[in-house]
Amino acid sequence: VTEDFNKQQLVIAKYAARQITHSLEMLRKELRLLSKAPALQYQERIALVGRMESAFMSVKDYGATQIRFIPAPGVLAHVYGSPGHRRGAPSAEDTLHLLWAADPANRERLLTTPVTPASAEEPANLRLRFVRPVWQDAADESHPAPTRGFSGVLVLVVDVAELTGNVTRDIRSGRTGYAWVIDGNGIFLHHQEAIFTGKNAF
Repeated sequence: VTEDFNKQQLVIAKYAARQITHSLEMLRKELRLLSKAPALQYQERIALVGRMESAFMSVKDYGATQIRFIPAPGVLAHVYGSPGHRRGAPSAEDTLHLLWAADPANRERLLTTPVTPASAEEPANLRLRFVRPVWQDAADESHPAPTRGFSGVLVLVVDVAELTGNVTRDIRSGRTGYAWVIDGNGIFLHHQEAIFTGKNAF
């Protein structure tokens, strides 16, 4: 009976892991598609906001909290999140991502940052960032021939507990057991008791 129960739990765990992997791939795919949009590549203000809104609506249910587009050092970033569109000063992380994205060697790469706390004040509020360079490779009516220049960097910010919790929060083991998620370093990414999130399971 114990062996059968453990096998059943393993099947459920593998299914949940596949679901989380699928969610991460959906986020990466949407960011790649957004980076190819002429509205962002050529910074067409009205179309840019509309395209960011459309992308955010596609990813918000996967734990995405913000889409950030940083055009150049010192230039206000376009930020789209739950309140809608706003302009804001780039963060120190944005500036580092911009430098990485401007390197032609990273032109088609997608960077995944380590999971980190959103702030020192909120150590259990874990964030993951997907970073994608934006280059002017597309064509539209205003730009019939791609200019091939560097346009900026896209950053997709993901609430890790929300992403993993969406998959695991309804999983039950027997009458009282519940699911939790740890990463390869043994850090809780999601736990029913929030005080454990961000802590080492071992």
